[in-house]
Amino acid sequence: MVGLPTMLVRLWRQLNQRRRRQFVAIVGLVFVSALAEVASLGAVLPFLGVLTAPERVLKYPLVGQLMRLAGATSPRQLVLLLAAGFATAAIVAGALRMLLLWVSTRVAYATGADFGSEVYRRTMYQPYQMQITRNSSELISGITGKLADTVTILNQLLTLFSSSVLANDI
Repeated sequence: MVGLPTMLVRLWRQLNQRRRRQFVAIVGLVFVSALAEVASLGAVLPFLGVLTAPERVLKYPLVGQLMRLAGATSPRQLVLLLAAGFATAAIVAGALRMLLLWVSTRVAYATGADFGSEVYRRTMYQPYQMQITRNSSELISGITGKLADTVTILNQLLTLFSSSVLANDI
């Protein structure tokens, strides 16, 4: 029985250079997305603090500097400023998460297409005697099913990886 790490190494070796770069880019996007998620979660506490007790928050020198930089003169303006910051952080985090999902899905299906092309090429270049002994519809059905399974597994592995990175960051 072959373990998952061994199978992933074998799969990595089968990828062409372009797909390898794309998978590395996805890993980078996962970390950027995780940082954006952490930033959006981190923006919640100051926003809630200003909403519940603005006078208490104004005692901190950093808040005073932030207000001066933003041109806010009252606690109400500070609430609006932090609400806009929280909303922006949440929108950016959500957009990055959607981008990550879209890119991961596209790369997984493109990888499946690459594998499919190679499998069909190898099948078509077999000797004629081998071709006539097989049922071509069963062969095509089997290849299609295995490729669909491969794409599903790649997609799930990418989702698992991005979710585990996010869970460890929070």
